Amino acid sequence: MTPCVGPLLAHHVTQRPWSCLSRFSFERATAFFLFGALQQFFFDGNKRSSRFMMNGVLMSHGIDAISVPAAKAQEFNEKMLRFYLSKNATEMMDFLAGCHPDAEAILPPPEEERSHDSGMET
Repeated sequence: MTPCVGPLLAHHVTQRPWSCLSRFSFERATAFFLFGALQQFFFDGNKRSSRFMMNGVLMSHGIDAISVPAAKAQEFNEKMLRFYLSKNATEMMDFLAGCHPDAEAILPPPEEERSHDSGMET
């Protein structure tokens, strides 16, 4: 685990421009959303209320809000269903990171790019 993030997003952290505070805040916010959606604190609107809280945490730390595009609504619902059943947040954390405007700074490069960047000079 890297010193900048918790275990859920540790695999995302490489040499990226985001500060440790931004990474902690991002993980905290997305975990808050998933926890609130899972626990069903309210009679109705749990995901919506939890998304508002997630974006409030992000924006209070100077990070842009996450908006799930309408084109990804089906994928969002399928991944949330798997999260509800498994209680494993990794897939949803990845999905939410991919919906963020700075996704390229949060997510690791695709596998083919990482395999070419082994750190060894030729």
